[in-house]
Amino acid sequence: MPVSLQKTPLSNGVSLTKNALFCMIDTETIYMRKRVYELGYIVFDSVTCRVVDKGRFLIRETCESALYYFVRHAKMPIFWPESRLSVTQCLKSKDCVSWQDAIGALLASVKKYDIAAFIAHNIAFDIGAIYKTSELYSEDFDSVFSAMRPIEKLELSGFFIH
Repeated sequence: MPVSLQKTPLSNGVSLTKNALFCMIDTETIYMRKRVYELGYIVFDSVTCRVVDKGRFLIRETCESALYYFVRHAKMPIFWPESRLSVTQCLKSKDCVSWQDAIGALLASVKKYDIAAFIAHNIAFDIGAIYKTSELYSEDFDSVFSAMRPIEKLELSGFFIH
């Protein structure tokens, strides 16, 4: 189902058609199995670019896994940004939540705002990482998959300026 941004005008030029809402997502992952350690999203109006919802989470299970990896191997896992994030500070952060809470917030926004499309710089990677992390940590992977699968996925090319 393609996303249509075209409005249906009435005789006076006003439209009752709702602008499509898009959800831009981004994930940061570490090592094997594409485990998401950071999930961010922003829901915005596709015409006005008005932000209607947003969320950013550090994922507790992945942070704990990274800490375990460090203890076992005396080095951080591949792709952990030591210069930007301390794993112990991440675990103490109020933004550090379970995967179930993070994906639950994203899916609640998808449902509440009737998202027309997901957008990301590398959409296939981000959606794949969300699915893989859901397989590892979700209580009900099928509900994550069935909620996200039918929504159009759009690749963001170039720069998005808000």
